[in-house]
Amino acid sequence: MAIKFHPQRGAMLMCDFTNAFKPPEMVKKRPVIVISPRSRRKSGLCTVVPISTKEPVLIEKHHVKIDSGYLPPSPFFQGHNNQYWVKCDMIYRVAFHRLDLIRIGKSKNRKYYNELIPSELLACITEGVIHSIGAGYLLK
Repeated sequence: MAIKFHPQRGAMLMCDFTNAFKPPEMVKKRPVIVISPRSRRKSGLCTVVPISTKEPVLIEKHHVKIDSGYLPPSPFFQGHNNQYWVKCDMIYRVAFHRLDLIRIGKSKNRKYYNELIPSELLACITEGVIHSIGAGYLLK
């Protein structure tokens, strides 16, 4: 079920990349972190970066390792040796209909993850995005 609101910067959601994308773009459902602030206008869009369970072959400045302690207790995040990577070079501006809350637990009442990632981690992700667009010199 799609969200109908602009999520907060640092929110973790699921994003459906299955429609209209083709490799090497993302082509499946994947957790993402929102990096754009809430818009004053109702654009219905927000900017996200995906989380991957696969370690990059060559770790670069646009890859940010994320500790499993920051992740929700969701089936997606289980059984991957506690190694997760934010791919800051894969920046997407997506519509809300692609985004959904991360469901946690299996009970009659639906429970959703609603924590924000820590500001220190969000700062590292922001730096990774800056490096990914070739603007690392701005950080000096």
